[in-house]
Parts: sequence; C-alpha cells; structure tokens
Amino acid sequence: MSKQWLIAILSIFVCVIGSTAFADPLRYEFKDNQKPIYAVTIRSELPSAVITDSGRISYDVKSVDPTNGQITLSYSAQMQISSESKLPQNRPQWPQPPSIPRPPNPFAAPPAGPEIMIDAQGNVIRSNRTGEDQQLTGSLGLNWQLLLQPLGADNEQTWKKETALTLFATSKQQNRMQPGPWQQQPEERVERPAHQTLTYSIISTDGDLVKIKRQIELATDEKVGDSPVERITGEGEIVFDSKAGMVRSLELKQTIEVNQENVSVKVPTTVSAHLLTPEELAKIKADQEAAIAKAHVVAAEQQTKAAADARKQLPTTQRSDLQIKGIEAGWTHSTVAPEDVLAKMQGDCTRDPDGTVLLGSGQHIATPDSYEVPTTIRAIVLTHDNDIRLGYAADQVIFNWEMQATELRVDGGPASGKYKPGAGKLMANRWVGIEWVIHPDEMI
Repeated sequence: MSKQWLIAILSIFVCVIGSTAFADPLRYEFKDNQKPIYAVTIRSELPSAVITDSGRISYDVKSVDPTNGQITLSYSAQMQISSESKLPQNRPQWPQPPSIPRPPNPFAAPPAGPEIMIDAQGNVIRSNRTGEDQQLTGSLGLNWQLLLQPLGADNEQTWKKETALTLFATSKQQNRMQPGPWQQQPEERVERPAHQTLTYSIISTDGDLVKIKRQIELATDEKVGDSPVERITGEGEIVFDSKAGMVRSLELKQTIEVNQENVSVKVPTTVSAHLLTPEELAKIKADQEAAIAKAHVVAAEQQTKAAADARKQLPTTQRSDLQIKGIEAGWTHSTVAPEDVLAKMQGDCTRDPDGTVLLGSGQHIATPDSYEVPTTIRAIVLTHDNDIRLGYAADQVIFNWEMQATELRVDGGPASGKYKPGAGKLMANRWVGIEWVIHPDEMI
C-alpha cells in the first residue's frame, strides 16, 4: 500500500523558552528583495522508489506594515515530482489505462490569487492557500511555509512551536469485482490526530547571517503497541539573513516512520533550499530564452519539411510557375494585399517559408476578422473530383457540387439561390485561378 502523508493544521500553540544576549531579534522584513525566488529539492527514499520533488518557490511581497511588521504577500510554487524505481527493470508492467480528459466547468468561478499575511515572526495571520494542493511531499506541510519558518520572540536563543494537527493518508484499494489490468482503485482516506513540536536554536552568527538549528518531533496519538502509527523525527540548519530579513538557505534531514502490526517502514527525506542569486536568475532566464529560440528553430524546420512533403504529394506534372504567373496576370480587380490577410488566416493548412499557403483535400483556412464589401477573394486551385468551396461568413460558393457538378452553387449573400447551370464544372487535375469579387448587391 502506498501512502502520501499530508498535514492539515488545526491549532497552533507557541511557547518560548530560554534567553540570550543576541543583539537584535530576528524578523521577516524582505528589505532588499521584494520578490525572492528559492530553488528547492526534496528527496524521499521509499522502499520501492526514490521520489524527488524539485523546482522553485517564489514570493511577491505586496506590503510591509511599518507599525506592526505585518507582511502581505503572494507566492507561486513551480514544483515537479519525479520517481526512480528500485524494482527490477524486467518486471512485467500492465499497460496504463487510457486517459479521459475532463473539460473545465464553464460555470466555475476563477480561483482567487494566493494571498498570505504573516507577522514579523512568521506566524500566519490569514491565508487562502491551506488545501491539499499546496502540500509538499515528505510530510513537510504547506509549500509556501517552507521558507517562512517561525522565529523567536524578542531575543530568545531557543524557542519552540507546538502544533496540534491531523495527518491523513490516501491509499488505493484493489477492486476484486472488476477483472483486467485497468481495475478501478477507489481511494481510501484515513485521518489521525497528531502533535508536532519544532525546536529552534541559534547556534552561531557570522556578520548578518545567523545559523539556526531546527529539530522536529511529530507523532500520532494512535499507537501500535508502544509506537505511534506515524512518527517524524529529524533536524537541520537554517541560515537567516538578519539584515535583509529573510531565509538564505535551508538544509533538513528527517525520517518518516510508519508502523503497523508486525511491520515498520522508514522513509528518509532530505530537503535543500537556497535563495537564488542575481547570477543564477540571469542564467535561468538565458537558458529559458535559449530553449524558446531552439523550439522556434525546430518548429520552423518541421514546418519547412511539412511544406516540402505537401508539395511532393502534388502532381507536379500539372504545375508550372509560368502557368501560375499567367493566372495571376489575368486578374484585374483590386483586392486587399495578400500579406495583410494571409498572415492572419487560421485553419488546417501548411505554409511555405515564403508565405505561400498550401491547402490539401479536406483542409480549410479562414480569416479571424470580417471585411467590409467590396472585397476580392483570389485562389489558385489544383482541381479534383471533389467539390471546392469558397466561404464568406456563413455562406459559400461551391464548384463541382456533388449533387450537380455543372451547376455553380451559391448559398447566401446577394446572389443566394441564383445558381448558374454549366458554370460550376471545373476539369480535374488542372491549375485554375478563381477571382471572386463581392459587392453589396452583386458578386462577380
């Protein structure tokens, strides 16, 4: 049974012990950096796999109240989970079930942006991000709280934070009533009350940097024999910048222990986080821009190849540049410049690097905007036995109509219903030019 342990905070009690002669109390202020970004890596070693949760957590400080030190901020967590199996690679695997996309609810209101308020010690005053989606792996709690660790009041050398909370686990149970590899596995949720104690101690200072030791002891109220059903123990170090008023780095090690009858499983977990420097941020931006540029090059190469492949499928014996130019020379009516329209047209088509649009059988292209009449539509078409349709708004003109190939079919517009017998037949496998001029009261 696989479990993911998440933390939901019910109530918080803070008690401070000890004292020290440390000059100034540690406070969150974000003086020099209103938008700090941290690189975060969480690694959990399960019996069957190693789970890595890595990415960046970014904060955007909206305001700092100078009178009471309260800070309002938003945040974003761009984390990605990967798994490395410890099981033999030749072990047979069932194929994955087909995914069924779920369309978004059109009546659902858009989610509110994250808004968090803390005091200068990191205690949460209010937050609209406390759900399961904000939980980190490894039972580390809410993602936005990882770099907002609680600080001591006044000038304490050591302080504690005791929290009553609930651990809940979700597991999938096999459904024996449904055979096959894609058995439905309903989720089972189990909740257990627990208590957590975090102990912080200042162990050294180096200029503005204060090194803090962090210890965690968490245990469920429910026990198996003399042991809690779940227990988390560990310690680590936090480097706090007292001048800037923010965490610089964090290194934690903890062990999750799950106890059942005659079985005990331990999951070592490590956490590493540090504030990204301007140089690191510049490199990330440069790498992103390089990746985007490379993607554009690859897309252009693929588009060029697709256009070349599309041209190869055309009966080249019927195509001649002189023939095309001859068709173009025969056009007499004024029209919108092609570059003003073609670049905006949308649909299922292939484009040459020179801007030529290739439409295969069954493909279409359309303008995203409407154009006032008079306007002219021009096309050079390699005819075939299927019908050819030129559409305007909800109306269309049809050549080689399947019901009556010799009749020019006109649906809608000023000439709606004025079909022309004999005018709609186009010989197959010929390059022809179509020039269609639409006026308010006639079409030519």
